[in-house]
Amino acid sequence: MRQTTILRIAIKLKMYILQEQIRHKKKFNLISFNSKATAWQNRLMDISELSLKGAWKWIQGLSCWGSTNTYAALQHALSDPGTQAIYLLTDGRPDQVR
Repeated sequence: MRQTTILRIAIKLKMYILQEQIRHKKKFNLISFNSKATAWQNRLMDISELSLKGAWKWIQGLSCWGSTNTYAALQHALSDPGTQAIYLLTDGRPDQVR
C-alpha cells in the first residue's frame, strides 16, 4: 500500500511540476524525506529536458519507509540560498523533531 501511495504522489508531482511550475521557473531540485532527507541533486539544477527526465527517473525509484521528518526536508531546501519556493508533498503528519 505504501508503494501505491508513493506512486500516486510521484505521478501527481510529475504532472504538477511539468504543467504548472517548471515552465515558469529556471531552476529546481527535489528532496525526498522519511527518517532522513535526501536531495536529488546537491544544488538547484537548470531546467532542461535532460534534467526533467533525470528527476522523473529519481522519483520513480523512491520508496516509503521510516518516519516523516518534514523538518529535515525543509531545512535542507532552505539551505540553498537560491531557493525561492518550496512545494511540500507528504503522506503523513510530521513525527520527528529536529
